[in-house]
Amino acid sequence: MAKIPSVVDSLSGALSPRVVLALLALLAVAFIGASQVQATKQSAAPWLNPVVTPDEVNGMVWVRANLAPRTVFATGIFEGELLMGKARMEGTLGGDWAIVPDVITRMSDVQYRIFGAKDSKEAWTTAHTYNASYVWVPNRQTFEGYEWKVPAAVFDNATYFQKVYDRGILRIYRVNEKAA
Repeated sequence: MAKIPSVVDSLSGALSPRVVLALLALLAVAFIGASQVQATKQSAAPWLNPVVTPDEVNGMVWVRANLAPRTVFATGIFEGELLMGKARMEGTLGGDWAIVPDVITRMSDVQYRIFGAKDSKEAWTTAHTYNASYVWVPNRQTFEGYEWKVPAAVFDNATYFQKVYDRGILRIYRVNEKAA
């Protein structure tokens, strides 16, 4: 029985070992690159998706109609910019970074001790540290300076926070002056 030559057999005689190695390396790079596309798309998604949603624009309209200007909100960076620019509110983050005192500490506290708090009391205490009267909590990833994260589920504790707005993906909580 005659052996049917394979493609590799026919190419290996025609191609030098150097060319074969180059082709194998190119295939390896293509395979590795293709396998990283999904991970890259996933890590870039928060930056490529809208950083403020239509539900949040509606929430900003509610804020402007129901709260006094310069009310301080605990927010992520982009949410704070929306409230400052469109509703004349103040945020714990955003604005003129050159004049924000202790901006690195502030970003860390807002990221990890309000929106990443281990419990309601930690979020409440930290919100008070920065004179926040309200907390802006979208049900999506937010960016407070270090990483994109979904806010911790610590705000539905009436001892420390009162929900005043809940529409679409946005909830707004009033920070209790004293623990109830």
